[in-house]
Amino acid sequence: MPAPPTRGPSLRAVRLGTAVFLLALAAYVLRESFELQYHTNLGPGPGFFPRWLAGGLAACAVGMGVQAILPRRAGRVAGDATAAAPMTADDEAARGGATSADRMPADFLPDRAGALRIGAVVVALVAVVVLLEPLGFRLTMCAAYLGLLVVLGRRDRVLTPAVALAGSFGVYHVFVHWLRVPLPVGVFGI
Repeated sequence: MPAPPTRGPSLRAVRLGTAVFLLALAAYVLRESFELQYHTNLGPGPGFFPRWLAGGLAACAVGMGVQAILPRRAGRVAGDATAAAPMTADDEAARGGATSADRMPADFLPDRAGALRIGAVVVALVAVVVLLEPLGFRLTMCAAYLGLLVVLGRRDRVLTPAVALAGSFGVYHVFVHWLRVPLPVGVFGI
C-alpha cells in the first residue's frame, strides 16, 4: 500500500531550492571577494579566504543540485542486482508517483523542544553581536558559552564553566597575544 500523499514541497524541491540558494550565496561572496586584495607582500590577503570559500560553497551547491535532480537508485543493499539500476517512470508510478526518498519525512521540521533550542541559538548570536563592543569579547563570549551550553543540555558543574572560560578567555589570549589580532575589550577593561 503506497504511503499517503504529503502536503507541501517534496524533499527534492527543498534540496533543489537549498542548492540554488547556496549557489547564489557563493556567487555573492565571490563577487564581494574581488573587492579585497587577494595577495599581499606577507602572503594571502583578505580576499584569499572568501574566494576559496565561495568556490567550495559553489561546488557543494552544484553537488547538492545534481543529487536533487538525478533519479534515485532502486536498491541500496550490497550485492543487490538492482542496486545499479535507476528507477524508471513505471517504478515511480507503481510507488504512487514519487519515490520514498522524495517524500518529506515526518520529522523534517523540529518539534517544540528543537525549535526552542534553535531560537536560543539565534537569540545568543544576536546578543553576541549587540554586546560584543560594550562588554568586550571575553565577557560576552563567556556568557554566550555558558548560556548555550546550559540551554543545549550540557549541565556539568565543572566542564561547562571550563569550556566557557577556555572558549572566551583562552581564545582571547590566543588571538590577542599570539596572533596579534585585536579583539574588543569593553567598558570594564576585561
